Amino acid sequence: MRDTIKQYANKLAKQDGLYSTYISEIELFKSSKKISAPMIYELCIIFVLSGKKVGKLSDKDLEFGLNNYLVVPTTIPLQCETFGSIEEPFIGLVV
Repeated sequence: MRDTIKQYANKLAKQDGLYSTYISEIELFKSSKKISAPMIYELCIIFVLSGKKVGKLSDKDLEFGLNNYLVVPTTIPLQCETFGSIEEPFIGLVV
């Protein structure tokens, strides 16, 4: 099922960036390169379809990838590293 969703995600997101989907509460993020940047996350759940992401919160590393997800219960600032490449871009669904 993940591969099917990933195929649809690649059709929607032909280039890197944040995209709206046909469902207003779901966005799609794609990155084909490594990015390190401070982020502020609002209430959301992030499911990773490919690649991985590491968020640093104080001295804790929060890694999420294919086998887990990130639940953000409140507004939270994170120093994030997104790991993606041309061959295997980071693709995440933000709900």
